Amino acid sequence: MASRPDPLQAYTRYSNIGLEFVAYIIVAVAIGYGIDVYTQPSKPWGILACSLLGCGGAMWQLIRRLNELSSPPKPDETPASAPEKEGKT
Repeated sequence: MASRPDPLQAYTRYSNIGLEFVAYIIVAVAIGYGIDVYTQPSKPWGILACSLLGCGGAMWQLIRRLNELSSPPKPDETPASAPEKEGKT
């Protein structure tokens, strides 16, 4: 009988992805704001450009992470919890 996955582990995995998504956007907007303050333009082009780049990067990371979670493990990969065999050369 296969054991059911721990729901808390799934919640933390997906909440981590959500927090990364928000962090990408916040960091990009902060960088854009810093660019705008430094250059003092009449329009907020730095915030606009960096927020678009941040959203694009966040979406790329989101898609990449969800593909990793949905794909089955490859047969040649050993699970992280499996003990390594020592002494074989």
